[in-house]
Formats: sequence, structure tokens, C-alpha cells
Amino acid sequence: MALQVDLQDTDIGIPVPETYARITNLKINSDGFSIHVEYFANEEARQQHLMRVYAQGFYGQLDELPAGDNPVASAYLWLKEQDEYQSALDI
Repeated sequence: MALQVDLQDTDIGIPVPETYARITNLKINSDGFSIHVEYFANEEARQQHLMRVYAQGFYGQLDELPAGDNPVASAYLWLKEQDEYQSALDI
């Protein structure tokens, strides 16, 4: 599971179109949830453990997380509701 996202700002200082954005950490507790997303130039770069181009954290309240049997799938759905992910593609 991952999303394809165009990034203008990256840790490497240049825009990277069609990055491979993957949730690498999801924590859920009684206070809410946190999601850590790492972005790679493409899926191959992630599989080869190459340097990520960006990382970002998100936080939310439990009632914002879509209901479902798979918490990671729910986290991806929540991400797609955020402004910067409105045009994200499932990959």
C-alpha cells in the first residue's frame, strides 16, 4: 500500500514528481493517532533502501480516522482527505 504524490519541497532541495509515499509508522492510542510518512523517488528506490526524499508526520483525533478492519488502510484513507493528498493516487 502506498500513494503517489507530487512534492515541491523535499529534503534534497528539488521538486520530485510522482513520489512513492508510504506510511512507515502508525500509532493509535486513547488521545488520537500519529502517522509517519516517508517519500521516495519511486517504489524501486524504497525497495533498494535508497535515501528518502522527504519525511512528514501527521496527527489527528480518533474520531477523524475512518472506520475499518485495517488501521493502516484507514490511515491511508485519512491521508487522502488532507489537502496535500487530494490528488494522490493509490499505488
